[in-house]
Amino acid sequence: MKALVIPAAYFMSQRVQDDVYHIFMKSGQAGVIEERCRAGLLIISRGTAIVLLLVYIAYLFFQLKTHAYLFQAAENDEEQEELQMTPVVAGSALLLVTVVTSFAADYRE
Repeated sequence: MKALVIPAAYFMSQRVQDDVYHIFMKSGQAGVIEERCRAGLLIISRGTAIVLLLVYIAYLFFQLKTHAYLFQAAENDEEQEELQMTPVVAGSALLLVTVVTSFAADYRE
């Protein structure tokens, strides 16, 4: 959630006051201000994505390497649970949901 708030807060903080914006509109400089705002927003968004990726990699390293013993299931003599979905069905469902989500994200009225 915070990854979405940071770029949005940056964008809102870079918005020019209406009266100043209109002065620039009359002089033809409004496009320069908007382009600079978009360039800064792009840097913030990419930086946030990189930080999230690094945090995820650190989490995986923590869970799988340094503290793997904390995440191991207790060994019981109980029967193994039967799989409810095969890997092919699970992969297909993941692919379908990804495609639907991408179309929903690009949908504009």
